[in-house]
Amino acid sequence: MGFIMRLSNLFKLSMTAFFVVSLFGCQLASESDEATTVVLENDETTLEERVYITSDTVVIESDSSNKAKRNKAGFASKSKKDKEAEITLTLVAEVDPLEYEGTKLQATEIRIHGSKAYVSYNTAGEVFLGGVEVFDISDADEPVLISSVVFTDTDVNGLAVKGSDLYLAAATSAEGYDSPAILRVIKLAGGKLSDDISNKDIVSYAATDVEVYGSDVYVTSGADDGYTTILDQTSLEVSNSIAMDDARSIDSDNGDIAVIAGSNGVDGVSAQLMTFDKTTGELQNSYDLDGASIKHAKSTIEVKKDKAILAMGNGGTQLVCLATGEVLKTIDLPVVAGLDASLTVANAATAYKRSVFMGNGEAGVYLAVDDENIDSKGCDASTLEVIGKLELDLTADGLTQSVNHIVYRNDVLFVAAGLGGLKVLKVEDSEATEDDDDSDDDGDDD
Repeated sequence: MGFIMRLSNLFKLSMTAFFVVSLFGCQLASESDEATTVVLENDETTLEERVYITSDTVVIESDSSNKAKRNKAGFASKSKKDKEAEITLTLVAEVDPLEYEGTKLQATEIRIHGSKAYVSYNTAGEVFLGGVEVFDISDADEPVLISSVVFTDTDVNGLAVKGSDLYLAAATSAEGYDSPAILRVIKLAGGKLSDDISNKDIVSYAATDVEVYGSDVYVTSGADDGYTTILDQTSLEVSNSIAMDDARSIDSDNGDIAVIAGSNGVDGVSAQLMTFDKTTGELQNSYDLDGASIKHAKSTIEVKKDKAILAMGNGGTQLVCLATGEVLKTIDLPVVAGLDASLTVANAATAYKRSVFMGNGEAGVYLAVDDENIDSKGCDASTLEVIGKLELDLTADGLTQSVNHIVYRNDVLFVAAGLGGLKVLKVEDSEATEDDDDSDDDGDDD
């Protein structure tokens, strides 16, 4: 990232199809006194113009290294139990990227929370311009875009939901903060975004991710001189701050709270997986891992009970035991003919039931399956095996797009393809076993 480029002026907008709100947040410590311009859109008729409902079958392109047979509807393979398992994918919607004044934004993170999906956006380069969108996915065959907001001076890099509060890990060019990194909190009203917004200063260049557990809010920030900052959910007062260079992503699952931090391109420095005590918030364990050594790059973590699935950039996708730091399985990056290896990186990985979907940059989306559910308890050896690549059109304006983020919950798969927008797929797996709902849901969508 380059140094801050202050936006010289605020764009003037017609009031016809949206609301423009100048916001002063609640009076929080270290909060900016300067107004922030927000473009809020809650008219579903206007929003639906960017959503294209389809019912196209998505084929999984066979990986020649595995023994499997392919059919039109999906991909059939033989497990070690010699039992046929079939996964069927249907592309149910394509969504144009969020756009402001002719500038297309890129999706940075997706959270599925109950019957809603939340998507954050930022803008590449020195311009600070981001936003958030909310989808109703109660009907898996027809997702509905119900709410959208654009921040003209703020990138949004990650998000989390708790009750009626939407927490945003962000970076702003607005004046009045100690550093660009901020935590932004939006009140949800009837499941939609509102103009009730407050901000909290966070140390470092950019807040990269956020997670809420119990009465605490955890915010990662970086890249250089990064931290994991823990705040009280009610007051947003800081209770602890742990130095952690290049802290990239954080997640929790009923008690296990874990952060992945990159090596930031420094020779001899390993990537770090760190876990926090669920009661005290204190740092509990720290493990060295290979990968995530591309400076200021993206990595993600998903906690799956006793394990975590990690997207480690040039280190591929890794399944790790949280209690010991043991790498149970590594899925190497694919080699794609005609594509430079530098464009094939594990930006994001997501697991639900027995499947792991991986967003490997311009190489696209790959699928691996296990004999058992990934989020089962314990750290038994994994049978994860790549079965192929999803045949998705990841292009925009004739250019190949990179898969930046990907989330799979409740049999719905969201794929963020940078400037190529969003793809929403329904996943049907005849051999997956039912488990507890794993949708980041605390029981309150509003």
